[in-house]
Amino acid sequence: MIYIIKKRLRNFYVIIVLTLFILSSMVTRSIDYSHLNMYFIIIPVIMIVPFLIIHLINRKNILNYRKDFLYGMFILATFISTILNFFSPVLLFKFLISYLVLVIFQREITDSNLYLKSFFYSSVIILLLNFYNSPLTDYQIVYSGIYDNSNSLGIFIAPILIFSLSISISNLFYYNKIKRGFLHLLTCIFFLYLVAISGSRTTLLAIVLSIFFVIFILTIVFISKVFKRKSVPIKSFRIIIIMTAISGLTLLVIFSSSIFDLIYQNIFLKFIETQGNTLSNRDIIWEYYLLNSSLLGGNYSELHSTIGLSAHNSFIDIIGVYGWISGLTFVSFWLYSFFESIKYFVKNYNTDSLSIMPVLSITLFLLISLFETIYESPIIFLAFLSIGYMHKGQLKKDKILSH
Repeated sequence: MIYIIKKRLRNFYVIIVLTLFILSSMVTRSIDYSHLNMYFIIIPVIMIVPFLIIHLINRKNILNYRKDFLYGMFILATFISTILNFFSPVLLFKFLISYLVLVIFQREITDSNLYLKSFFYSSVIILLLNFYNSPLTDYQIVYSGIYDNSNSLGIFIAPILIFSLSISISNLFYYNKIKRGFLHLLTCIFFLYLVAISGSRTTLLAIVLSIFFVIFILTIVFISKVFKRKSVPIKSFRIIIIMTAISGLTLLVIFSSSIFDLIYQNIFLKFIETQGNTLSNRDIIWEYYLLNSSLLGGNYSELHSTIGLSAHNSFIDIIGVYGWISGLTFVSFWLYSFFESIKYFVKNYNTDSLSIMPVLSITLFLLISLFETIYESPIIFLAFLSIGYMHKGQLKKDKILSH
């Protein structure tokens, strides 16, 4: 009995820490709550430091994973650039602590569901604050909620939609909880509605492409196994059919409701107004930043003042600020994580109910990062959380094999 109480108290403590920490990414671009960002980081860090110290002391080899090594190289290069160029260490601190809390610390937590619950609770809290401070009835052309612009709202909603979709698939396919699965599916449609009224075309395209990419992977797996004359992968076939059906049903709801009009007015018209310039001159900005960035950074202010715009690309922005070494290690880390998420999904979709979440979230992060600077957004937090989840799943397998 005492053990159960201690376990529940510990789990409650962990959820409080993680919920506050994840909230830090969700208030970054908000108008009324952005000043809480550092508080939501520092307080959880203070609460979690003893656990991190114990973890680092007990591990024989801290860089036990290739991703740890790649991310460690990124942190090292960014640290050197920060020292040499007299940058503020705040962003470097955020890069480091995000990985420690969401990836490494997750290895010490017995139940990864605590991370999922924390992401859910933080999402609910910020959504309630959003609708309380900025009701849906207040918007005229586009809706930005509590955020500094409507595009920021779309970027905030995207990971919550992907998270809800992953939970929906988990309930529908693995646990046969039909009501709960469809409830999460309905929330996905609502979140899609929010993306539509935000007018964020990058977010909408990234969500759609991420979903169809997963369907494409499953289709390839199914076809390859059929041609190799192995047993027909029933679960992959079911997921393909149901995900396609869900996509079709969602499109039907969109086209038969006002959501289509919103998407057309707020998103499709943007493509028409740019007269075929899909990148909105981002290619010119990217070229300028890439051609004028240095090995260890330091001239970002000069680049920004000259062209008058940010890089509108997470990876190029890192290159512009911290230099090519930081940028390339950052890109290498995410590409490695992307391919590992595909591998993890293909190997574990039959047994792991949330194996779809890493590939969806990392794909979403990569796609939106190509057109926006989002390395302080909830998208990267969900991607980090998913990386930790993959590590946790691999550790369980390794433990089983060792016995």
